[in-house]
Amino acid sequence: MALGTNQQTLTTGDKFIPELWGSEVRLALEANLVTANKIRRFNIPAKKGDTFHVPDVSNLVASTKVANTQVTLQSPTETEFTIAIDTHIESSFLTEDVLALQASYDLRQLYTQKAGYALAKKFDFDVLALITGTSGQGSVGSAVSGSASDITDTFIRDSMETLDVADVPDDPRFVILYPSQKNALLGISKYVEAQIVGESRQKVTPATPAMGPGIELYGMRFVFTTQVPTRVAGGGEVDTKRNFMAHKDGLACAVQQDTRTQSNYIAEYLGWLTTSDMVYGCKVYRANHIVQILTLV
Repeated sequence: MALGTNQQTLTTGDKFIPELWGSEVRLALEANLVTANKIRRFNIPAKKGDTFHVPDVSNLVASTKVANTQVTLQSPTETEFTIAIDTHIESSFLTEDVLALQASYDLRQLYTQKAGYALAKKFDFDVLALITGTSGQGSVGSAVSGSASDITDTFIRDSMETLDVADVPDDPRFVILYPSQKNALLGISKYVEAQIVGESRQKVTPATPAMGPGIELYGMRFVFTTQVPTRVAGGGEVDTKRNFMAHKDGLACAVQQDTRTQSNYIAEYLGWLTTSDMVYGCKVYRANHIVQILTLV
């Protein structure tokens, strides 16, 4: 016999069912931020001024000493490198008393962490945005439609050669790639297949906690981030990513004020205002220490 249509259900008994809340929160995903410890960073001890100066020192030359003559004196006229400290960024939020009173989570702590990430992401973006069409000494790879490709071993070796010919020191060099290129790297047999290179001689090795994320290849750290800038296609081209190989001195930043977090109570809003901010400037430091690697998006 049918039960009919008047039985109690989840809908009719909804007011008797409690809601459940976990003890954890689901944080928004964060991009891999890779430049902070890879580039030349000047932490400015002085607080006044808006331009940071680094004097250049030229190489001297060796002269042949002729008997009974004085030595050849050298007096180079030097130049300098400057960075304009012109970027002040902030991330702020205000937590009203009633929300702090009724919420079962420490919202100020959670969002202070996110404010710190927001500053770090913007700093990372500004550094990588220096990689434009005029940055470095040319590029490997192609943006031409039908010729553009993922990274290859030839790209890597050609980039290394370009730096070598420019007398760029071997260490510390690094490579920053868009995440899709990790897949391409791991698909190159000579890097990963033990039957080809030998188990003890595989060129791609995982990162260690001391060295940070990424993989090791040809003695360089390869790191991956979605922050890599895009080269917008021109006529007959496709969009490509401006990955690059560089020495630490390729890019530089001058940090006048590192991340600072302040909180104060605002009576007019009955809540706590929390602000994190940072002051810095970024610039290409040694252009010949950078080689762009153009790959498919």
